[in-house]
Amino acid sequence: MASHTAYGFVARRFALGASSVSRIALATLSSYLLGYFLTGFGSMLSIIASLVGWEAFVRVATVAWAHTIFLLVGRRLHFHGRDHIAPGAAYLVVSNHASLYDIPAVMAAVPGVALMGRDYLMRIPGFGRFLRVIRYVPIDPTSARKAREALDLAAQRVREGTSVGIFAEGTRTETGEVQALKRGFVHVLRAGRCDLLPVSIRGTFALKPKGSLVMNPRERIDVTIGAPLAHERLARLSDAEIMDVVRATLRDLNRSPVDEA
Repeated sequence: MASHTAYGFVARRFALGASSVSRIALATLSSYLLGYFLTGFGSMLSIIASLVGWEAFVRVATVAWAHTIFLLVGRRLHFHGRDHIAPGAAYLVVSNHASLYDIPAVMAAVPGVALMGRDYLMRIPGFGRFLRVIRYVPIDPTSARKAREALDLAAQRVREGTSVGIFAEGTRTETGEVQALKRGFVHVLRAGRCDLLPVSIRGTFALKPKGSLVMNPRERIDVTIGAPLAHERLARLSDAEIMDVVRATLRDLNRSPVDEA
C-alpha cells in the first residue's frame, strides 16, 4: 500500500513538473514570436495615428499593447489603488524595477505616462519613432551633461501636464528587493513641482529577471499604486531624505498584502 502511495506522489510531482516546463516553453515562445511582432505592428499603427492627429488612439493602443504583452505569457495584471490617481493630474511616477516587464506594467497602470529610459532604445528603427510619439524621455547615463538635460526635459513634461515615469533604482534588481535609489528623480521632483506617485510591481521578477532568456509565469502580477506623496512635503526634505522616504514607501508597498480576488 505504501509503495502505491509513493508511486502516486511521484507521478503527481512529475505531472506538475511537466506542466510547469510546458508553461515556461509556451510563454517564452509566445513572447518572442508574437510579442515582437505585436510591438512592431502596434508601433507602426501608433506612428500613423500620430501623423493624422489621432492622439486618443495612441493612448488606447499603448494601454492595450501593455495588457496584451502579459496575456501572451499567460498572466494578467491585477491593479490596486488606482483610485489614488486624480483625473487630469500630472505626477512623477516612481516604481521599483525588477524586470523589462515593469515597463508595460507602468504604462498600463498610468495611461499616457511618458517613461524615462536608456537612450539606445531610440536608435531601434521604427521603435525609436514610436517612443517619440509617446513622449519617451531618453537618458544617456554616460554623460553628465546629457543626463541633466534629460532630467530637465522630464521636469518640463510634468509642468506641461504629462506624468513622467522613472525607475529610480537605475537598473533592474538582481535580488527582487528594492535597491538604493539614484538621485536623478529628486531633480525632476523639485524642478517639476509635482506630487510623486509611488508604484509597486510584484511578480515580474519571477516572470523574467535580469539576465534570463525565458519567461516563467509562476506568480501573479500585482501593480499597487500608493497614495501620492505631496510635493510640498517632500520639497522641505534634503535630497537624501527624499530618497530614503521614497525607497521606504516602495518597499512597504512591495511587501504589503494584496487582495487576491
